[in-house]
Amino acid sequence: MLHAGPAPSTPNPNAGAGQEFSFEAVFRRYHARVFNFFRAKGFPEWDARDLTQEVFQCVYLNMHTVRSPDHFEAWLFTLAPERVQQPPEA
Repeated sequence: MLHAGPAPSTPNPNAGAGQEFSFEAVFRRYHARVFNFFRAKGFPEWDARDLTQEVFQCVYLNMHTVRSPDHFEAWLFTLAPERVQQPPEA
């Protein structure tokens, strides 16, 4: 896991004004959903794990750029399809 300094944070859409949540909280909340997205697309478990890791690396590096907490989840789930360049072989 990347650990170049303090984990970035972003406004928490479920918290009061000014509160933030950490990358760790985002990871715990969304990891299974992102992983299951790739599994539902037909990716084997290990490929789904790799793709999920790529998504969360991008989140770690870019979550500070999300302008509205209301759009964080939508932004997160635009990252997963971007990682699917071609469907897995049958």
